[in-house]
Amino acid sequence: MNFEDPYTFSILALSYLLLLTALAGCIVPVLPGAFLVGFVVVGVKLLLPAAFGWPFVVVVCIFLGLVQMLDLLLSWAGAKKFGATWRGGLGAIIGSVLGIFMQPFFVWIFIMPFIMAFVFEWLGGSEIRNSMKAGFGAFMGTFLSMVLKVVFVSASIAAFTVAVFMKT
Repeated sequence: MNFEDPYTFSILALSYLLLLTALAGCIVPVLPGAFLVGFVVVGVKLLLPAAFGWPFVVVVCIFLGLVQMLDLLLSWAGAKKFGATWRGGLGAIIGSVLGIFMQPFFVWIFIMPFIMAFVFEWLGGSEIRNSMKAGFGAFMGTFLSMVLKVVFVSASIAAFTVAVFMKT
């Protein structure tokens, strides 16, 4: 690949800008995060076919799907790990979704799973202590999910860089 070609250079520069946006999106939920990695990888493959092979695209997209599923399930799993019933797990998932729409995002994506897991457990008849444990578990699951997304996107950026620049 000719990196001095303006077309190639522009595609790769835009790709890295989007990949850095994806990394920020792991923390700021308004940005697409991990999904953006798949978009970039497929887009580069279509626009610069010699950049890397389709197996790379497939592997990245499979991991993307797994990360997206785990993103939703980790709040629930965290709540369950700390003793929540199905109500607390459901509250954690609802809180994860609600937190995206509240300002400031960075605060509410962690607080809402905690609050909703607590409220659902408490309204379901659990004692306040057990409801608090469920809320804490939802918080921990949400935090673990963010760490997982940062690791996935960072590894994807590294793999993308190796795939593109090692083919030259």
